[in-house]
Amino acid sequence: MKHLVPEWAIQTDNRVAHGKPWVLHEYVTHMLDTVFSPDCWSFEVGAIKPITLPNNDQLIYVPGKMTVCFADGSQVMAPMWALGWCKRRSIRLI
Repeated sequence: MKHLVPEWAIQTDNRVAHGKPWVLHEYVTHMLDTVFSPDCWSFEVGAIKPITLPNNDQLIYVPGKMTVCFADGSQVMAPMWALGWCKRRSIRLI
């Protein structure tokens, strides 16, 4: 991941995110805000679908639609999707 994002996005800093590095979603959001400004882009989330894997981990499928407005006033809408992985945790009862 270090090769995909600039160094500032993965450095830990106790003043930001409780000392944890940024995750890819935070970096993408920051860059869209920087390039287009927060008022010129949006992501509309569709129906979220959890998919349970054989080991009880889950994949979370998130479809949506990205809209971007350019400086000349033209707009682009594109279907997009994201996958999130939720690892199953073991719970011990004492």
